[in-house]
Amino acid sequence: YLNSNADTDPAKGFQQSPLSCVNPAHWYVNDNALTNDVYTLGLGDDLNQGTKRRPFRTISKAVTTVQTTTSPVPGPNNNTIFVDAGMYNEQVVVPNTISNLLIKGVGPCNAIAPALTTMVDFTGTVMGKPTLFDIAGNGTVIDGIHFKVDLSKLNSAIIATDASLDNITI
Repeated sequence: YLNSNADTDPAKGFQQSPLSCVNPAHWYVNDNALTNDVYTLGLGDDLNQGTKRRPFRTISKAVTTVQTTTSPVPGPNNNTIFVDAGMYNEQVVVPNTISNLLIKGVGPCNAIAPALTTMVDFTGTVMGKPTLFDIAGNGTVIDGIHFKVDLSKLNSAIIATDASLDNITI
């Protein structure tokens, strides 16, 4: 657990650095398939830790994890969620308690894998607002995600729902 290769604490044994178990600023999501993966090395499961090797299954789980990650660093600010190629059947809410969140998919313009795509296509029963993404967090950026909107169920792909929302990029 030594970050600097030096243990200056006079206590016996190795002392864990206070930043050695910092929560990651990067979270990973996989569609539960290993085909055409760009960002992840394992199957998605919302019981995983959200790492490259043990990614989450849903974008919503990654957002919830960002929201509840408060210490020591980075907290609910300045996180990136990498969403691997595949189909994600869900509605996602980014609350106003999260700021400067980047949700990055493997879009059709991705230089690493131009033929692959990350797609959000909700086919379930609508919960909450009739949209795929409900954004209330300042500085939210969504990049490389294709939205497939079933207009018989949903009114939009993305809505912004905070009274003082700034710097949203799609």
